[in-house]
Amino acid sequence: MHLSLNGFNGDVEFYSAIFYFLILVIYIVKTYTLEEKYPRFIKYSLCIDQIYILIGVCVFVYELQKTDFNTTCDFFHDCYEGANDTLYAESYWFKINSPTCPRITEMVDSFSERHSNGPTEIAPVPWGGAGGATICPESEYDCCYLSTHCDSTMKRMDTLSEHWTYTSYLRRPPRTIEWLHFASVNTYITQKDENGTNCPQYEDIILDYLHKERESGLNYFMYMLYLYVISTITTICYYKKCMKKDVKHQYGGLEEDSSRLRGSA
Repeated sequence: MHLSLNGFNGDVEFYSAIFYFLILVIYIVKTYTLEEKYPRFIKYSLCIDQIYILIGVCVFVYELQKTDFNTTCDFFHDCYEGANDTLYAESYWFKINSPTCPRITEMVDSFSERHSNGPTEIAPVPWGGAGGATICPESEYDCCYLSTHCDSTMKRMDTLSEHWTYTSYLRRPPRTIEWLHFASVNTYITQKDENGTNCPQYEDIILDYLHKERESGLNYFMYMLYLYVISTITTICYYKKCMKKDVKHQYGGLEEDSSRLRGSA
């Protein structure tokens, strides 16, 4: 099943181009309308604009190179039996501008950071081994876990050329508390009920990851725009301070000349 986001997809490449174009327009306007009237101020201001234009171009070129990858990522779920005990699975697939696909643990960590619904702590539990494991203490049902057994098995068949049948896939360790979360990833999301109706599934985690990638473009644009505004305000304040010093210096010079004239008279 193909997963993608609806609506406008503004990535970092798009917003870096917008930022570059915006600063370039401001640079041209300053050059042709303000340079003669405020030459000293424009000198500093244009220097800052040139720095931001260079940053915008560099980021745009870097992001443009990443689009050459356009990697397709697959995550398998709900393994099922085919003819002659063969192993098949449903899958979610999506495209990203990166040479490698994110690991499921990376996407789960991203999801838990953005959607945390309770505290976690490390505790000495039977399935945690000597170092313990992260639990969700506010719920009697602990944290939500996502099974990765189907995904890891299908990928071992593909990358390591391992032979798996549906029968061998069904073989599991003993159903003891030590193996309670066999081949599963802790999502660090507090499970609210016995059936885990609030627990994220593959589709939720993948779509959230794609949303985060999209938001990074807008966040980059807003961050750079904020820095540019701060830089411009700093330049204006510095210019005004210099102007006051010049006026004070000129006024002091006039007083000195006036005193000399009165003394000579």
